[in-house]
Amino acid sequence: WAAKRRVLAAAFAEFPADDPGFAAFIAAGGAALEGFASFTALAEQHDGTPWPPGLRHVGDHAVAGFQAASRPAIRFQQFLQFLADAQLARAGKAGAGLYRDLAVGSAPDGAEPWCAPEAFLRGFSLGAPPDPLGPQGQVWGLPVPRPAALPAHFRGLLTANMRHAQALRIDHVMGLQRLFLVPDGAPGAAGCYLQYPGPALLAELTLASQRQQCMVVGEDLGTVPAGLGEALEAANILSYRVLWFERQADGALRPPAQWTRQSAACVSTHDLPTLAGWWEGADIAERLGLGLAEPQAWAAREAERQALLEALGQPDGITIGDAFSDRLAALIHAHVAAGASLLMLVQAEDLAGETMAVNLPGTDRERPNWRRRLGTALPGLCETPRAKTILAEMRGRLSAW
Repeated sequence: WAAKRRVLAAAFAEFPADDPGFAAFIAAGGAALEGFASFTALAEQHDGTPWPPGLRHVGDHAVAGFQAASRPAIRFQQFLQFLADAQLARAGKAGAGLYRDLAVGSAPDGAEPWCAPEAFLRGFSLGAPPDPLGPQGQVWGLPVPRPAALPAHFRGLLTANMRHAQALRIDHVMGLQRLFLVPDGAPGAAGCYLQYPGPALLAELTLASQRQQCMVVGEDLGTVPAGLGEALEAANILSYRVLWFERQADGALRPPAQWTRQSAACVSTHDLPTLAGWWEGADIAERLGLGLAEPQAWAAREAERQALLEALGQPDGITIGDAFSDRLAALIHAHVAAGASLLMLVQAEDLAGETMAVNLPGTDRERPNWRRRLGTALPGLCETPRAKTILAEMRGRLSAW
């Protein structure tokens, strides 16, 4: 970042102060952009040290003085957002467009709580109750939105995140109706649910989708409250369908042809093992090392590999003892692509053949969540032998469909 910042600062120094596009961007951003730029200028100035009293949130008494004295620094931060927005606009016009993601929460020490402290409850963190992905429950360390303030706050989030996007994924869409709260310092299992104004939030979401012509995918994995699925379907929001979670009564994998049509289908997600990692058991090895799995997981995975091959129709020449191959990766993706879902999602990590997951739920400092670099450079991601094999097989199945 230090090297990038020097280049960006030099570009800003040469940028016309009266550029009309920049002026229009600042005017459109209004108080939200001013607050964000003030926060990032302060964060850069203090560089990880505690902020002085009077600067703890946007309404504090010393903030106006800082803004007046630090206008060049704030304007530089606005310039960075201006550049990022222009880059997103160009990317949004390329190919099928951008599929963006709205996270379930913000950083507790980030710009959002600093700019709108009244929109959050103190003394609690968002989390999740115990489930197969997190048997001990989860504490996410994210601030809890105040229910009464959420609809107006949500409106601004949607407007910003749908900008330049053809589709927006709503992480943990169950949060439209309820969120799991954990008291500060308590384990995840000690939390409880807080109800939210679901109909009002869903109305904001559908209105924003229409206004900005942006498809919405609701990530509804985990514990879904009664009635939410029907409400999302009535609002034409795509649900999420993941190969590993679609099961029949006997535990066998449900054929993708039987999946909900109004859905986005995928083999895996960022919270699950990569496909190659799952087949080879890299996730089990990692969980064992972290004390999050038991040795019997190896035998269970062998049975799961056999169940997968049966779902694929026992492809010739592939057994559960084989190393993971390009052909097997392609057959699995094509199996999902040929199903009933309106949309098919493919993980970049699976195209690149990665074995380590992007994120391991329930962990924080134990592993580099969200910080792993792809082994393949992004411009060549779809040109690797594995990616070409996967995409060719998917195209063949989709053409037949």
